[in-house]
Amino acid sequence: MIKVIVTWLWFIHIILCLENWPTLSDTLQVAIRSQRDVSMTVPIDQISNAGGSLNSMIFDQYGYTMDSMSYVDNFLTVGVQTFMVDLYWNEFTQVWQLCPAPIPNNVTSNIVDINWNNRSYKCDTNISTQTFLNRFNNFILETNTNFEVSLITVLLNLKSIHYTKSNMTIGYDSLFNHTIPGNSTLNATFSGLGTSLFTPEVLQTYRNTVAVDTTNMGFYNSSSALMPSLNMVLYTELRRIMLNVVSNELISSTRGYTITENDKMGLFFNDTLPTSIKATNSESMTHLCQNLVENFDTERTNFRFIIDNDFDPFTLSTVRQYIRCGLTPIFNATAYKVNSTRIRDLGQIFNAFIPYSLWSWAPFQPVTPNNQFTNSSSMSNGTIPYRCVLLNTNGWEVANCYDSYPFACQNSSSPHDWYIDPNKQKSYFDIDHDDCPEDFKFSLPRSNGEMLSLMNMTDTEVLPIWIDLNDLTVDNCFVSGGPYAECPYSKTITANTFVKSIAPSVVVGVVILILIFFEKVFRSNPIQTNRKRYWKRTLQDYYEKNDYEGVPS
Repeated sequence: MIKVIVTWLWFIHIILCLENWPTLSDTLQVAIRSQRDVSMTVPIDQISNAGGSLNSMIFDQYGYTMDSMSYVDNFLTVGVQTFMVDLYWNEFTQVWQLCPAPIPNNVTSNIVDINWNNRSYKCDTNISTQTFLNRFNNFILETNTNFEVSLITVLLNLKSIHYTKSNMTIGYDSLFNHTIPGNSTLNATFSGLGTSLFTPEVLQTYRNTVAVDTTNMGFYNSSSALMPSLNMVLYTELRRIMLNVVSNELISSTRGYTITENDKMGLFFNDTLPTSIKATNSESMTHLCQNLVENFDTERTNFRFIIDNDFDPFTLSTVRQYIRCGLTPIFNATAYKVNSTRIRDLGQIFNAFIPYSLWSWAPFQPVTPNNQFTNSSSMSNGTIPYRCVLLNTNGWEVANCYDSYPFACQNSSSPHDWYIDPNKQKSYFDIDHDDCPEDFKFSLPRSNGEMLSLMNMTDTEVLPIWIDLNDLTVDNCFVSGGPYAECPYSKTITANTFVKSIAPSVVVGVVILILIFFEKVFRSNPIQTNRKRYWKRTLQDYYEKNDYEGVPS
């Protein structure tokens, strides 16, 4: 009875925590989508999307259970695109699993509390790696449109469940024969992702194609680790997820696992995909960022991550600066301090940090100000079109297109090379490509690396400056290419806007129809009711006065 009560209390706790999860506002959806769109031509190793460690933030806190899988869904829903997870090779059962401990053979329920390596875990015996991967498969199916598509990166830490007498609280024999769901090879473990998986084999095919096609050669293609653009991966190859083994702590033993060439066909390892992971407490942020700024080299710099911990968790300001430095932050701590308040609830954590986790837009942008000072007297039909984008100290901001500011000119063959003339100020509409020096054009940063180089050469006195981004043709569809650039999602956004605009009217209409229906069915007309009662009483009185016996002749 006590176990049942505890289970229900735990379930209620999970439900309450899930209710605190934020839903992406329209502003954040626009910000995430527009950042993705401007990065389409950039190689995927130069793109940063903040992520989270599933073990420390979810499984270790709430258990390796089916209920906890709902948090993975929530991570995806709020825009998280990078996931770090530990994967364990069970030497007893010879399969890969999520639970960090072996399951006893004499278990009597699906949810088991296990003591292993001086730690306690709550594990569901029915959960397999496929259960975990299905969350990604479902999300990929639900967002498989040009409007919502995104690239998911899963960072894997490979570990062993290894038998030693020191880590045992139960006998070896009781563990060895227990069967749990799982696969015996890495490649088979992730085969359920199917053709959505971006693999080393697909990458090599791309590299072979680029090597013989000189027309595709460009600045980013000069890298020693040639990578395709986001557009190529999502829209040409139709791939949605990639797996990157960032650490291998597998123990060498007679029952250990050995990485095979077949595994390397489906998963990336450090020799096929160079990756750098720094810890927040390994060196100061100032020193780390300074090194990146001074030694940033796209030809040799690939995937770069920064992971925090309980000793040195991210703050709103530091996570923003790490992203600006060209690093992808991985949230790994169990608690964070926001506005002098220490928070542990995952929903509250992401609600606070998501607006600060983009390298492009300033927090809570894009938004049109209700009343804002304008330094321009040029207006169209008396309206102020806040439809163009400035780069300011905090990132991109929506501004009045008629205001005059300096503008960013980018080298056509070297996107990390910028030119800004602080003395030449124009409105967004008046900027022409001839206003930039030869081999330069009016443009915008398309990655945090390009953003880093632009911010690094721009004095705060020069800011704000125009960048080539606007939503003049369709609301909330930010595009580059000048005032007449077309929105690729014009039909989708127009349809969504139409649905949102008519939704309140439809609800009101349905309510009115329901009320009319009930009024027709259950209406009681006083006049008709009184008439029926009157005639009924009159007839009854008549029959009582003329009480005939037998049949009248």
